Amino acid sequence: MKRWADAWIDRWCREHGWSEWMAVEGTYWAFPPQAVMPVPIPEEVLHQLKATYGLSPHERWAVGLMGVSSLAAFIGSWYSHCPLPLVGVFTLGALLTAALDD
Repeated sequence: MKRWADAWIDRWCREHGWSEWMAVEGTYWAFPPQAVMPVPIPEEVLHQLKATYGLSPHERWAVGLMGVSSLAAFIGSWYSHCPLPLVGVFTLGALLTAALDD
């Protein structure tokens, strides 16, 4: 799951003079000002972006899907008098929590 939005990275790079950013295997690289070799964007910057903007669009979509799934499971359990839909959505919630965890 993408933890940072491309727009956040692009905006930060333009504001700080970094150019030609790219994502390589989950790590963001860019050319610092006056540099000829790309370096990883510092982790502190990425954490600061995360603290500033919150959830990325992919994470928001996943949390929204979890909410809709929970509602559907609750209604399904209510009408079928069976707890299995709730067990399924609990499992989905556990997997989503693991995916969102650092």
